[in-house]
Amino acid sequence: MNEFKFGSGLIASMPLLIGTLLALGPVVKRRGLMFSVRVTPEWSGSAEAGAILQAYRLQVAALTISAVLLSILGLLRATDWAVAGGPLILLGGWLFAFTAARRQTLPHADPRPPVRTAALVGADAPEFNAIQTLVPFVILAAAGCWLSLHWDAIPARFPTHWDLAGKANGWSSRTAAGVDGPLAIGAFICLTMVLSELGIVYGSPRTTGGGRTVRWQTVKMMRRMGYLMGVMFAVISVAPLYPHQLRPGLLAPAILLATILMVVPVIRASSAVDGSTVEQTPDSAWKLGLFYYNPADPALMVEKRIGIGYTFNFGNPVALIVTVAALAVPIVIVIWKRFS
Repeated sequence: MNEFKFGSGLIASMPLLIGTLLALGPVVKRRGLMFSVRVTPEWSGSAEAGAILQAYRLQVAALTISAVLLSILGLLRATDWAVAGGPLILLGGWLFAFTAARRQTLPHADPRPPVRTAALVGADAPEFNAIQTLVPFVILAAAGCWLSLHWDAIPARFPTHWDLAGKANGWSSRTAAGVDGPLAIGAFICLTMVLSELGIVYGSPRTTGGGRTVRWQTVKMMRRMGYLMGVMFAVISVAPLYPHQLRPGLLAPAILLATILMVVPVIRASSAVDGSTVEQTPDSAWKLGLFYYNPADPALMVEKRIGIGYTFNFGNPVALIVTVAALAVPIVIVIWKRFS
């Protein structure tokens, strides 16, 4: 099927996109931040900093080439594990390259102590729109009602997964778990989006200027991602009713394109922010430069130093509870589908 070839080719090229973002984007270096370390403008522009960054990018480039070749091999041989293994090898290797560059950067951290300039309350009044956050749940509920009205038209057994050649290799049956499972998964994902939005709106420091722009662009992105997830899982759930009209091979490319369009405004806002002028967090609280743990910080969520968006303050007990719940619920859904 042509759409499967197109979709598979796009998925196989993912390592190239990921590698480019890791090497060149604001995920690596932002003004005032380098490898998740606060540095002075003078050192970030030095030859030593440039050498560390160049070595890191060369490592990422080598990893990217290896991952792309593995994904292409998997595409040519219609081997799912090879296509999936490309991004995994890239991300695993990136972690080692990043931590090595971070170790080289830490001795040059800005000696000035960070000063918290933003509180969890302030003039930046949140505008959480409950009606807008309900949209994906309405979409999922409508799909569930449609399935109930056309229950007898659902095939007794229908495909739910296809290999790279477009051949079905996963099946489900006309049961509550088999039919409504995608809706349950979609509802859970949309709920995590809503909770993330709430955490950013009410549990992250109020900032001004560029920091405020990043904050609100992230909130908008989370809301739009919720819409996308609602539509995606609604389409997946009703697909057995329309096996010839809905083209599953085009679903992944459409989702990828929509996600890129949603992420671009946040990337642009983040890359324009001077890291020395926004909310500061201590370098010592960033474990591996990725995870923020600071029990003395009342914030539930803080802006990431790598990538875009916000992350939990794992020193806050609420963050631990939410994380455990987020890991447990998918397991419960899988068990429900397996044994129901």
